[in-house]
Amino acid sequence: RVVKADADAGDLSAKRDYAMLRFFFATGKRREEIVRLQWGDLRWQREVIVITAKHKGGIYSASEVRDPGVRTALVDYLRASGRWSDAEQMPLLDEGEPLWLRHDNAVKGKEAVSSHGFAKAVKRYAERAGIANFHLHQTRHTVARMVGEDSGSLAEVQAVLGHQNQATTRVYLQRVEVKRDRYSQSIGSRLETDEK
Repeated sequence: RVVKADADAGDLSAKRDYAMLRFFFATGKRREEIVRLQWGDLRWQREVIVITAKHKGGIYSASEVRDPGVRTALVDYLRASGRWSDAEQMPLLDEGEPLWLRHDNAVKGKEAVSSHGFAKAVKRYAERAGIANFHLHQTRHTVARMVGEDSGSLAEVQAVLGHQNQATTRVYLQRVEVKRDRYSQSIGSRLETDEK
């Protein structure tokens, strides 16, 4: 909400940061996989954005993003940064151009945002939101938890996170998993019955 409020207020860096966060939560990708995106890594389709990116280990893969909020946030950022054509409904970017730019006074949109710079910015947003000790990598854990809860499938979580080994995926899920209580009510009822 903090990032979105700043973006809605017209802050160009916040528009970028909000679009990037939407990409993180829509894909579960690693920090470098999102930060280093270039226009040529994206294919716009009617209701889908396809991202083809290099992953950890040098593996390339393509993944779809169907969340319309991701497209909306990206278009808002590109439009605000002067890199969107309303007439053609397309970005004004060459394939090798970075998607995410720095917008500080030193470079004025001429350089790609750094992974470290973005992580620091998100940490500041988190602090303003009252979230202490936030790390950007936690977005992957959140995505893992949500996909795990929705699908109930370790294989689905593994596919979303791009892990080669299920053991790695299990570690992610164990860190964020909330063990579902299935028995406390029945045990409590039996204890109450036994007490009578």
